[in-house]
Amino acid sequence: MVDHAQILEIKFEYFVSYKVTIDLALMKMVNENDEFRGFARSTCSGYLDSVIEGSYDILERKNIEHFVICNLENVIEVLSDGPATFRWLSEDEAQR
Repeated sequence: MVDHAQILEIKFEYFVSYKVTIDLALMKMVNENDEFRGFARSTCSGYLDSVIEGSYDILERKNIEHFVICNLENVIEVLSDGPATFRWLSEDEAQR
């Protein structure tokens, strides 16, 4: 979030749900929190609760993680029950 020259690539093999929002209140909170660096993951959240409830017990909570990724413009939330890979792109890759 601070160094605009670096790009973190996050790939999900599979995801249950995702949403991209412009949440001004959340962005204000993120910008005021020096400890938060633009990424968090959890196995307990309101978003996860609502998706589990909406699946009528087809989905099982035990395998699903909630990822929150913030950049300067929006908040990306992903619920995934598969592995995620993380990689910093090189300067050449980021310019492509």
